[in-house]
Amino acid sequence: ALPLYWLLIVKGHRTYRFLEVFARHYHPRWNEAGTEHLAALTQDLATARFGADYNAQTGVVRPTGVANRLRPDWSNVPAKDAERPEVKFFLARNPGYLAGDELVCVTEVAAANMRPFARRIFEKALQ
Repeated sequence: ALPLYWLLIVKGHRTYRFLEVFARHYHPRWNEAGTEHLAALTQDLATARFGADYNAQTGVVRPTGVANRLRPDWSNVPAKDAERPEVKFFLARNPGYLAGDELVCVTEVAAANMRPFARRIFEKALQ
């Protein structure tokens, strides 16, 4: 069977944190090295999908023209989250998120890569 991958463009720290709930391994991940195969796949998919809007050095899509932005109440980083290492990582990797820049992320959608919560939902949907 062919592997299935989820290409997710992330505009805010909350969405980036969702990857941790869903998957064991994803790229870019704040606390994990060794995802080079996902890094290469991310580059290939983002380049093909976003073309010149994608910066391969930063891993960020900066849309040309009018960019969608998060509402202020969703874009602000609450004090309780500001010191979380994954939030710090996201903010460092995508400093232009307030202007609509999006961090490109990839994870494999496979039972072995899913966290238990996500796996239960996925398996229930297949029934």
